Amino acid sequence: MIILSKNMKKYRVFLFLIFLLQAISFDGSASTRQDMGPKRLEVTHEYDKSYLQIKAHPFEIAGICFTAFLFIFFLTKKRKHKKELDRVHTELTIALDAVYMAVWRYDVKKEVFTAVHRVGIPTTGMTKAELGSKIHPEDMQKYENYLHALTSGEEEIKNEVFHLNLDNGNVWTDVYAIGLKDKSGKVSHIIGTERNVSAEMKQKNIYDKNKQMLEFVLKAVHITPWEYDVESQTVNISDNFLQQSNLSQNSVALDEILKYMYPSDAQLLIQGLSNLIEETCSLMVIQIRSKEPGMEDYQWFEMQAVAYQRYEDRRVRSIIGLKHDITDLKHTEELVRLREKAEESNRLKSTFLANMSHDIRTPLNAIVGFSTLMAETDDKEERQEFAQIIEANNDMLLHLINDILDMSKIEAGQMEFIYSEVNLNDLIQNLGYTFRFKIKKEVYMSLDIPSEPYILYTEKNRLTQVLSNFISNACKYTFEGSITVGYEIEGKQIYFYVRDTGKGIEKENLPHVFERFAKFDTFVKGTGLGLSICELIIQTLGGEIGVESEVGKGSTFWFTLPISERVES
Repeated sequence: MIILSKNMKKYRVFLFLIFLLQAISFDGSASTRQDMGPKRLEVTHEYDKSYLQIKAHPFEIAGICFTAFLFIFFLTKKRKHKKELDRVHTELTIALDAVYMAVWRYDVKKEVFTAVHRVGIPTTGMTKAELGSKIHPEDMQKYENYLHALTSGEEEIKNEVFHLNLDNGNVWTDVYAIGLKDKSGKVSHIIGTERNVSAEMKQKNIYDKNKQMLEFVLKAVHITPWEYDVESQTVNISDNFLQQSNLSQNSVALDEILKYMYPSDAQLLIQGLSNLIEETCSLMVIQIRSKEPGMEDYQWFEMQAVAYQRYEDRRVRSIIGLKHDITDLKHTEELVRLREKAEESNRLKSTFLANMSHDIRTPLNAIVGFSTLMAETDDKEERQEFAQIIEANNDMLLHLINDILDMSKIEAGQMEFIYSEVNLNDLIQNLGYTFRFKIKKEVYMSLDIPSEPYILYTEKNRLTQVLSNFISNACKYTFEGSITVGYEIEGKQIYFYVRDTGKGIEKENLPHVFERFAKFDTFVKGTGLGLSICELIIQTLGGEIGVESEVGKGSTFWFTLPISERVES
């Protein structure tokens, strides 16, 4: 083969003549049969990729040698293009078959569909109306809109899934099409692909059905699923649960949600989310109160959550959880609590009547009996002794009646609380002076108060009543050692205490110390109402009350009062 460049075109004839001379140069005597094979010359033009092939076939007739020439001119460029197209078509067909995809063509002017590759369209084509008759009625409008969007040029490329009613049953097909425009800029044809997605749609329908059932169940039990994005600090819920939530849209900033929550509960939620993010816990379960925007009443919700998505470095990316409305449950619990309280009140009333019948009768009998004896005797010493007994029983009876009245007023919300500024040092010093003469000789009373007095805005009489009760009990049960009365400032509250070295309280009795009629020593006089009244007073003042005790070592009765807020009467 001889390859010619563009500049060697003028030598083509010369090369042909050389080949011709070579072909006829042999004769019968000089050549063998093997030399009489065909000779070939190929001349190729690089600039247009075409070539000329000349074949010389020598043959012998009656001892004379002849040469036959065959000229073949191939236009390789066109042939190469055709081969390339055939290759591309083959590869494209294989690719389409691999993904079970068919190809069709739609003539906009004729409104006729024709098959390009594996489409169930007759060779004569199918009109727009004929194909529309196979579309499921529910998708008919979608079919019209689909073609209009492409033929009008509103959308150049469009994808849609259609439901078809074919002879072999219902089929879902995923259609992807593009509009082709002519020289005038109008869409003349549409080329589209379609793929049978019936299996996928069946699975999707099962998934959607299960999802719908799950959402129905969650709605029925007032549970809302939610997701918290750690980076954006937003809470997201689905459209289906938007109505039963207090959110105005699907995605809301956490700060916006916290505005509608009870202040202490908002902090509880923040801490719970932080624990999940920092992985100090794997499950968050909290109960919070939240209200609808513009509403005054809070509703109770239980929030449960776990870490969901993570970054590559294992940091928590999102948190998912459930929000359960437990308002009705809380109301039920409140009703149960009120019922138990009513039952407890009935029981206490019976106990109260039993105790009062004895406790009231005892001082009354003493008063009546010694009053009679006092009137019958002329002995001055006896009369004085009887008078002291009568006075002591009068005090006991008066204290008992006062306790009963205080208990009733507090429970009915009728006890009057008059607030004023109280010098705590003066109040405790006066109490120390009052009880100094009531303690036993072997007992020493000390006052533990700051050098600078503190002024507290509170109810002076009730504060005095509680401290007096604590000191009185300490005097009853402390036979040697000391009794210490004092207070300390702890942040935004004041800690009051009465500490003694008395007999102490059994460990099993500590949870019942502030219950009504709780008496652990039957030999000591008292109604058992004093500490219960103290608890109600401290709760009304916004504080807490408690006791610490160890048998044989003494007890510490304490309570706290807030100093950051004023409670007006």
